[in-house]
Amino acid sequence: MDEGWIVLAHPGSGDMHERLVANLLLFDLLHAAKARGETAAAGRKPFWVFLDEVQSYDSAASGNLAALLEQSAKFGLRAVVLNQNPERLNPQTLTALTTNRSHLLATTMNSHAATLLTKEWAGKPAPAALTRLPRFRFIAQATHRGELSEPFALEGIRVEDVAELPDSDEAEPVAGAVLRMQAAEAVEHLETLDARILAALKKRRSKDAREKPPESGPAEEEAASEASGLWVPGTARPKP
Repeated sequence: MDEGWIVLAHPGSGDMHERLVANLLLFDLLHAAKARGETAAAGRKPFWVFLDEVQSYDSAASGNLAALLEQSAKFGLRAVVLNQNPERLNPQTLTALTTNRSHLLATTMNSHAATLLTKEWAGKPAPAALTRLPRFRFIAQATHRGELSEPFALEGIRVEDVAELPDSDEAEPVAGAVLRMQAAEAVEHLETLDARILAALKKRRSKDAREKPPESGPAEEEAASEASGLWVPGTARPKP
């Protein structure tokens, strides 16, 4: 953790023994984070943990996942958790997750899970909006400068939409396609990725500001918002 290693772990699909392994991993993460207590805050290098199918790590008996979410941030641990249905999480884990999270993204889900999740947004947008989201569409809430945003809609970008991928039968890659690289090259590329993304976004925002069309009236904004079924910051809220 302190040396910034990349560790890949696959505890399994979720039977009894594999859930035990998953909980042991969480136990080690939690206690490794707590061991930083004697290290000055400035010296606690951020360590990111990504937990896919997080319900596989969730055990009511151990409480390791809830404790990890509640206690580890001050020690430099950052968690990204992915789950298809929040109803499968233990209540203590779900409470720890919703209380301590910085960002929340949701895609389409069943009506029961949508009702549970939209309570975090005071019921807006309505649960029905989550049940009708197309592929690669999300509703999100982000923390910016210590404050939570209003829920907003966003769309993901597929690799196929931004890169020309080679056919599997071709011996040579297509010009401009994503190429394989050595691990060291990938790490070096990622070191400056955040800064380059930020620079590109600022450039795009500046361009959009120069090309911004005349603002529409309140009636047009409200109609556009109601047509999508989602509220987007900067537009009139849909009527209840």
